Amino acid sequence: MSRFEGKSVIVTGSSGGIGRATALRFAKEGAKITLADLKEPENTETLEMITSEGGTAIVMNVDVSDEAQVKDMVATTVKEFDGLDVGVNNAGIFQRVALLHELDHSEFQKVMSVNLQGVWLCMKYQIAAMMEKGSGAIINTTSFAGVSAPHGAAFYCASKHGVVGLTKAAGIEYAPLGIRVNAVGPGSTLTPMMTDQFKDNPEFAEQVVKASGDVVPIKRTADPDELAGAILFLASDDASYMVGHNMMVDGGMSID
Repeated sequence: MSRFEGKSVIVTGSSGGIGRATALRFAKEGAKITLADLKEPENTETLEMITSEGGTAIVMNVDVSDEAQVKDMVATTVKEFDGLDVGVNNAGIFQRVALLHELDHSEFQKVMSVNLQGVWLCMKYQIAAMMEKGSGAIINTTSFAGVSAPHGAAFYCASKHGVVGLTKAAGIEYAPLGIRVNAVGPGSTLTPMMTDQFKDNPEFAEQVVKASGDVVPIKRTADPDELAGAILFLASDDASYMVGHNMMVDGGMSID
């Protein structure tokens, strides 16, 4: 398949997990990719995985909460690849697992600046670039926490609910201009962010493992490549009539 032959794609959070899997899938289908992440060694590994198979990509060290860096990321992509066709806004962080009253202002600011402000900034400059050509697709990564409320993750939950709202608002604002904005909501997925939480919070790890068996109807965690498949679908012409949708890819966790 080569649905994205010659297309220009930005993937944030591309150093591992869902971002890496998504970048690899886009590369296999012919896209030229900007790999944006702060984890330089891991992101370079993603680049090498792509180029070793004959794909085209560049690496950028980007903090998505910094407007100047996001603006430069988009401008560089447009210059290098002659425009921008797809933006995958996947970069995100978790929080210290604790009850809301135990957390402080700096922790709130950190989570919101990356998870919510970062998505807004990426969309701001991606949309501006896409408006010049009158087409494009943006996919934001939300979470099961964007439609529910996991225990001990209030800030993360609020940030992901916010991304759902941004996706809906941008979806209706820019659909008339040929730009589709949607989101993918992962459930329990085996990513570096999750495994880091397992190391730091054994109790949280136990909750996730238990949920995977008791709460997830499919009875397992997801592989990042399963989320990548959904992201590529939303970026493709197969999803040409989907706008402002938060597609839950969570093994049935969010079904009422």
